[in-house]
Amino acid sequence: MIWLQGVGMITALVVFAIAVNPVAAQSNAEATPPTFTSETAKIAQGFRTPDQSDSIDLSSSAGYNWELRPENGAWQSVKVPEGGWKTQGFKCDAGTYRTHVRVPAFATGHVVRLAFAAVNFGAVVLAGPDESHLQKVAEHLNGWMPFTADITAVATAGSELLVEVEVKGREKYRLANGRFAVAEGASWSADVADGILRGVELQVLPRIHVEDVHIVTTRNPDLLTITVSVSNADDRPQEVNISGGLQSWNKSFNQYPKVQPATATIPAHGTVSVSMPPIVWPLGLKSYWWPNVPYRPGYKAQLHTLSFQLYASGHAIESKATRFGFREFRAVGNHYELNGVHVNLRGDNQQEANFGTDAYGVKSGFGRPTETNGGWPEAVNNLLRLNFNVMRIHQIPATPYMLDVADEEGLMLVGESPLRGSEGGQEDWKAGHDSMLAMDREMVFRDRNHPSIVLWSAANEWAEPIQEAVAAIDLGTC
Repeated sequence: MIWLQGVGMITALVVFAIAVNPVAAQSNAEATPPTFTSETAKIAQGFRTPDQSDSIDLSSSAGYNWELRPENGAWQSVKVPEGGWKTQGFKCDAGTYRTHVRVPAFATGHVVRLAFAAVNFGAVVLAGPDESHLQKVAEHLNGWMPFTADITAVATAGSELLVEVEVKGREKYRLANGRFAVAEGASWSADVADGILRGVELQVLPRIHVEDVHIVTTRNPDLLTITVSVSNADDRPQEVNISGGLQSWNKSFNQYPKVQPATATIPAHGTVSVSMPPIVWPLGLKSYWWPNVPYRPGYKAQLHTLSFQLYASGHAIESKATRFGFREFRAVGNHYELNGVHVNLRGDNQQEANFGTDAYGVKSGFGRPTETNGGWPEAVNNLLRLNFNVMRIHQIPATPYMLDVADEEGLMLVGESPLRGSEGGQEDWKAGHDSMLAMDREMVFRDRNHPSIVLWSAANEWAEPIQEAVAAIDLGTC
């Protein structure tokens, strides 16, 4: 793990030179990889059972009707996510969203929850059969980070459920001293997004299910270390077996080391982190993740897929797949090394607020390619053609899709927290202490399996001691 404190320009941190890729001269004409994103761990093909996880897109584009009641206002139609409420002309600092969701019939006996990609900045989630029977099911404070709301207790399979989300925007966290009690990313900009951003879905999960997979790759010796977090919503402990396998996302390798199974007992209503037996990685340099330097058209970095099957009482209950790259980035003396090769970083900053409200979520240049716009893949390719090998995602976190593309195209990234710190200290570290530390932890937990992120920035131009913020980064990467 490597962290740094943000400075005004990444060029102040690095020497201008190009990273050398020792396998750059070799052909990279693999078959086109399948579409894959790590926004949510995808279900491995060929392992589905009736108990598998499923998700339903609750966005306006999927046909759901959302309304917003601005603070002291009346209910009005709104689109979700669509960049929150500012992009749609609402002038408010707080508001309540609502929609109706039909809980699928197959949800019987499952965990049912709402999964929010981001809500800026404070959210209280309520759910129930109607307005008079709403119950608070979750609350979350921090922008741009995902969270879930377990609605199992109020959701009836086959019935309709009312969902309301009370949201406080950034200004609601401005203190009497003029400073913010949340990490807000761009104190200088009035256009920072408020409201529901970047997506929301309904998840139906087995009562015993995988919450998280953490993959760590190290060299000399080359090892793959895997930790799987498993949750049990039952009223009694459950013994589970975890088995898995490795595949090439690029279709470049056929022979992978075996993933040894593991067994664990998950307590009732508990979560356990299961350490899988370490795996010796024998595939060598060609299997490592390398940036596209020097630039080659059509290049795809080497990526791998780890598929898991979760068993209880002899039955397969869930399958997940997580994509990763095998790489090691280290500070060695006064320089950095990528996979044992001396690497100097050449790049710049990218601040979302310069492009408009929730630009990463709504602007076509940061999204998927369309007939008229090459989207974020074309933007990354343009950076690489200019001999950039790194980009600091300054202050406002990128979307998981943007990170996926950087993984695939071979662009190194600095992942940076929205802890601002500059402009005379516009964030109040003491008042916002807990949420600001949580922001760093949540950012790392969300993004730590992306090989493109080689550095973490705990805060930008921080005006307060940041040892605790660095510790929060450490916790997520270990």
